[in-house]
Amino acid sequence: MGPAGLEQGWDHVLAITQRKAQIIFLQDCRVSKRSRDTVKQELRVRFPDYQSFLTTRKGVHKGKAYPLTLVTLVLKTGEPAVLIREMAGIHAALGEAQGRLQLVRVPHSPTDTWWLLNMYQHTAGCPSGAGSWPSRCRRGGGW
Repeated sequence: MGPAGLEQGWDHVLAITQRKAQIIFLQDCRVSKRSRDTVKQELRVRFPDYQSFLTTRKGVHKGKAYPLTLVTLVLKTGEPAVLIREMAGIHAALGEAQGRLQLVRVPHSPTDTWWLLNMYQHTAGCPSGAGSWPSRCRRGGGW
């Protein structure tokens, strides 16, 4: 989503969901922990055909707080997908990366499971090329 965050990207996500993409990965959605529940509800209302998973973690960019937020949307087709929060050794294996990764298990068929990995790498640049920090890109308030 980039520095403008999910708030400025709803139309882009809507265009993708209208094509019934089975899986949609979004990174850099800029959702604060304080707004997380509101945004989760907004995802359910805007995209009722999708199961949505949102994780956010406080990060720091150039000494300022910056929310690291991932959203994964999975088209509802059968058994529900599950966000994997606990797994043997996951905390030790991920360390600092925890909160930057989302692991979702999707039952695809009776004998097949899809494992989806959504990873937050870094802040994207502005679509206009104006820079990579939000103050140069945003057109309004953030979450």
